Amino acid sequence: FAVSDYDHDGDLDLFLSRALDQSLFFRNDGGFHFTDVTFAAGIDSLRLSKGACFGAFDGDGFGVLFIANYYLDPTPETPENQLFR
Repeated sequence: FAVSDYDHDGDLDLFLSRALDQSLFFRNDGGFHFTDVTFAAGIDSLRLSKGACFGAFDGDGFGVLFIANYYLDPTPETPENQLFR
């Protein structure tokens, strides 16, 4: 999993990387209440992932999500890793 305040509201949001199912992204609404924003945040990939992290590399103050994808049989047609800004 990876955490970051992607919506800049002061609460840590959660990205859950899953190798056997689609990954999920949850916005923290406070008070231990989370909302699934996977598709609303533009993370509409059905790829299976094995890890993720947030970082900032372009200086705009917003976190960037990197997802390391998982595949059983690597070929040129397999999904590549992803970067979401």
